[in-house]
Amino acid sequence: MPSKVEITCKCGCGRKRMVRTADVKRGWGKFFNKSCKAKEQEKRTGQMKNYLKRRDNQATTFSSNFLPYNGDVEVYDDLFDIDEMDGHFSNEGN
Repeated sequence: MPSKVEITCKCGCGRKRMVRTADVKRGWGKFFNKSCKAKEQEKRTGQMKNYLKRRDNQATTFSSNFLPYNGDVEVYDDLFDIDEMDGHFSNEGN
């Protein structure tokens, strides 16, 4: 049976768990679970916040430049045929 040590989660939640000593020596086993690691990583890097900012910026740029909607549904009839029975889009017109 491998030897284990008790660790306290590095994210600050205070939860404890048993981790293999070999994993601690490798630098692993610092967090209680993946969610705790993700929270700590976000605090350190801001990676998710930056991703969401870029994604929202691209979405508004894309939607404002592509197929501007002026209230006329007939403009889109040529692009998409809607099967009213199941509500699915098909691209048979192109």
